[in-house]
Amino acid sequence: MNNWNQLLTLQQLDGKAQCYILIKTTSRLGAPENGKLLFHRYGSSYFLTYANAPGGEVGAEVHTSRAEREMAKTSTGVQTAMVLAAGK
Repeated sequence: MNNWNQLLTLQQLDGKAQCYILIKTTSRLGAPENGKLLFHRYGSSYFLTYANAPGGEVGAEVHTSRAEREMAKTSTGVQTAMVLAAGK
């Protein structure tokens, strides 16, 4: 069964640009105070891999894109970068 059946919308604060990302939701124990965005980094290229909002009990695992799979094949390694978002 394919669990990649939901879309996450990312939008600029001014609403001028947005994108849609294929995700599957993941459960978390408890609601974290801070939200986070997790990225895989290959050289100077970053790929979003996980997101959750502050106070949310559900996270979003991002489907690995074809571009990231290709980058992983030719890269010597992947690094992880995280951006935290404080709750209100």
